Amino acid sequence: MSDDATNPWSLYWQGGNIDSCIASASADDRALVSAGWQELSRSLPAGAAVLDLATGNGAVPRDLLTVNPSLAITGVDLAEIAPDKLLVSEPTLASVTFRGGVDICQLPFEDASFDVVTSQFGLEYAPLAAAIDEASRILRPGGRLQLLLHHSGSAVVTPSAALVEEINRLFIKDGLLTTLNRFLAGDADLAALEQAGQAYLAAPEVRTRHISGQILQGINQGIVDLGQQPQRARLLAQTMQSRLSAERSRLLQLQAAALDDASALALEDQLSALGYTDIQRSRLQAPGDPPAVIGWQLSATRK
Repeated sequence: MSDDATNPWSLYWQGGNIDSCIASASADDRALVSAGWQELSRSLPAGAAVLDLATGNGAVPRDLLTVNPSLAITGVDLAEIAPDKLLVSEPTLASVTFRGGVDICQLPFEDASFDVVTSQFGLEYAPLAAAIDEASRILRPGGRLQLLLHHSGSAVVTPSAALVEEINRLFIKDGLLTTLNRFLAGDADLAALEQAGQAYLAAPEVRTRHISGQILQGINQGIVDLGQQPQRARLLAQTMQSRLSAERSRLLQLQAAALDDASALALEDQLSALGYTDIQRSRLQAPGDPPAVIGWQLSATRK
């Protein structure tokens, strides 16, 4: 992923989000994820140096600092992150050193400079073997690696396919956004746009408030603006479509990053070959019948 302003993750973090792949999950699921990081934090000595990889706007640092505010945490991400937008609601983040535009396969830190390396739904977006090698380089002997990784069958990854399809349907020939572009260019009338909207709403596929609801609201606003502020209406349409394209890219990256059983086992083997001990892997699952998988939990100690 590039680190410019068109990066889908840069757009996401610049929007002031702190959670990514559990942002739409239940409060119970978010609490379960936070509890895992807080358990790790309680086990760390005061002042321990922690590096959070693919940190976003600081979800993991927030959870760690909740119970151990003395930790010295650095958070890095390839995207252009915006944790400063959250300092009012998340004041503990003020103590974190954040750095955007950092490739986690080429970290700008000396060997053996951190006591703990963490990552939540982030490390796996990079070339995984290279990212693990680099994390191992900067981790001190006896240091702890703790990861929460995408599971290919998780409640986060599985619904993403339907969301991608929802976005794709907006861009098909004679689809809602395609017709909107023609309407704004003067090549289609309001009746054609209304017909495209009715066809979209009548389709049996899943629609969400997160995507379709906001698009329909934006189109309505664009129609209102077109008479008096046509430039604003066109800018609104362009912005909507850019953000939809970025969201689709983000979801596709999520799907590609997810680990199945074989990939997770290969990661364990790599850690073992690097000399890690106390390697533990499990599914983080939310209670239910059946339980919903949130992701892979993996921890290990550097030799």
